[in-house]
Amino acid sequence: MAGRGLRLGLALAATLVALGSILAILRGASLWGPLAVSVIVLVGLAFERWRYRPLDTAPPQGFEPTGERFRDPGTGREVIVYVEPRTGRRRYVKAPPTP
Repeated sequence: MAGRGLRLGLALAATLVALGSILAILRGASLWGPLAVSVIVLVGLAFERWRYRPLDTAPPQGFEPTGERFRDPGTGREVIVYVEPRTGRRRYVKAPPTP
């Protein structure tokens, strides 16, 4: 559900940027402020979508467990942390359910 709202927000912000650009060019400098705000919102939403991705269900190839575990506050599920030794990239994987 959150992904759907984020996509809608991105589409709305992109539409506002496009319309704001057209109006700012046609009408003059008075619309550059709202256009700048629309661009900031669009960049923020794009960053949010890129940065806060859902948990993986399995570790990617080449990633090793770090031994770190924590409970995800959003889902309440236990999460296992994996790292790619060559680059140091981290991935967060849902722990398998315990019986």
